[in-house]
Amino acid sequence: MGNSIYESQARKVFDYNQFRIKILTGVRGAGKTYPVHEHILNKYFKKGEYFVLVRETQEEVDNMLAGAFWDSYLLDDKKYKGHQYTTMGNKVIIDGIIVGYAVALSTYGKFRGAVSPVGQRAVKSRREQELEEQIEEMEEFVKNNIEKTTTAFFDEFIPLTPKMSDDKRYHGFLHFLETVFRFRRNCMVILCGNITKPYDIFLENFNFKQPLDISYGIKKSYTIYKPSYPIKPLAVWCHIKPNPKWLAAREESIVGMITRGKEEDMFSTGNAYVNTDVRYITGKPDKRKAMYNLSDGERRVTFWKSLERNKYYITEPTRNNYTTYVFDIKLCRPDNRLILKSLETAIVEIFESGLIEFENAKVFDTFVNILPTKRSKK
Repeated sequence: MGNSIYESQARKVFDYNQFRIKILTGVRGAGKTYPVHEHILNKYFKKGEYFVLVRETQEEVDNMLAGAFWDSYLLDDKKYKGHQYTTMGNKVIIDGIIVGYAVALSTYGKFRGAVSPVGQRAVKSRREQELEEQIEEMEEFVKNNIEKTTTAFFDEFIPLTPKMSDDKRYHGFLHFLETVFRFRRNCMVILCGNITKPYDIFLENFNFKQPLDISYGIKKSYTIYKPSYPIKPLAVWCHIKPNPKWLAAREESIVGMITRGKEEDMFSTGNAYVNTDVRYITGKPDKRKAMYNLSDGERRVTFWKSLERNKYYITEPTRNNYTTYVFDIKLCRPDNRLILKSLETAIVEIFESGLIEFENAKVFDTFVNILPTKRSKK
């Protein structure tokens, strides 16, 4: 990359050969994808190795392969010039040779998530037949090139506009790895995403402590001890710090000019609450009363009020939390008299004032995603 605005420490994750899982996170446009594409191209041109690319939805896969797949800055490098880079269907092709396949978790789960009832044959549309054939072709490719297909690359493992819950996305990816790579030991898993929250199910299951340390730099995790299985290196994670050239270029960009001097980060994913001091329950909570179950129609947390102080708690709901009301944020609108807008506003203000303590980072993440608006404490 030389003196590129994308030059960063991200490349370093590939120097940790003993860690099979590589994770790159950072703000949008800071140079996560570039070093991954560079690594994949080097593995193909030097060793003849292939890859499988994973995205959350079929729409993401189609849009990505409809245009130029590889990073355009990368292909300007003299090392990669003089070759023909194309895509066809779900295939990535170099000089007429298939070097990789793309698959959507939502599509793979649909056709490989469960066994169809014996004696029944589902009627599929032409598009569904085409997608299932693509999956079969990808599986056959990996099977026939089992020693050469060495990389599974999950791009945008934290999507900007997710269609699946975090839990379904994680288990969908795990199911994909289990089915396609099975007992493989020599494969590498690469994940790229834009993380700003204190909790992420992927990083939690890769044994990074929650709430996450999102300071810039390299972090490492190891397998959990189990009798007969020694502790081994598991994942290396780089949270990328944009370099000075990147920061200067952003300041002069149209988005940089709009957001200059403001707290809102246009490059964040999800609900970002700035200047909010997140507090977690460190000891035994006060005597308290369960007030509401807060919901967005899918996720739910329990909202408690301390009976001793002006203080509140957010926890995961349990069978013993008999609340007086289930407050569904989606139903909070002017024409619905059953739910007061003032209650929604009061809950947000209590949160922003720092009066709420959370059971853990996962509960905090669920709570801020339930809140209806993106606000910041001034």
